[in-house]
Amino acid sequence: MAQRATEAELLDQLTADVEGFPAAVRALVDPLSAAQRLWRPGPERWSVADCFEHLLVTADQYHPRIRRALEEAARKRPPEASAAYRRRPGTTLVGRMLLAGVREKVGRPLPAPKVFAPPSIADPEAPEHFIARQEELLALLRDARGQDLHRTRLSTPVSRWLRLSVADALRVIVRHQRRHLGQARRVTEAAGFPAA
Repeated sequence: MAQRATEAELLDQLTADVEGFPAAVRALVDPLSAAQRLWRPGPERWSVADCFEHLLVTADQYHPRIRRALEEAARKRPPEASAAYRRRPGTTLVGRMLLAGVREKVGRPLPAPKVFAPPSIADPEAPEHFIARQEELLALLRDARGQDLHRTRLSTPVSRWLRLSVADALRVIVRHQRRHLGQARRVTEAAGFPAA
């Protein structure tokens, strides 16, 4: 069984993933017209732009919560290269459930909770807005260094009673982004995708 990464190693891996998203998104969307970005494979299906709008809504909900949790933790325990930072973070029950829900390969699509639903009319420039938001996520990852990411908790946007660690929240966000980048790619491969 693979050994869990330390908090420092986890942050290194997540940072590398986030740094790679802009190039992957540009490779996918730069060749697409506005019509291609907005095309939906079916009435209840998302377009390429919808996928990125959903990620923007998710960032709006999660980034401030993570920021507040980190600021509160820093007031209580100033960041330092402590034993806690070098330990291997566990996963909370809520974190495990959310991580399972954002696997890249799922048998059947799960509807997004209403709080994360994209707007009814997507902006074809949503992928570019998503790329810009990666700097915000990278800043959170930088500020998380030295904190005890397992003990530092936040509530989910769905319910204040559902709490997870900052480590889990960061894992979920990055895995969730990867999942919807894959979904956007599959939209461009769907039958009926417009030629221009």
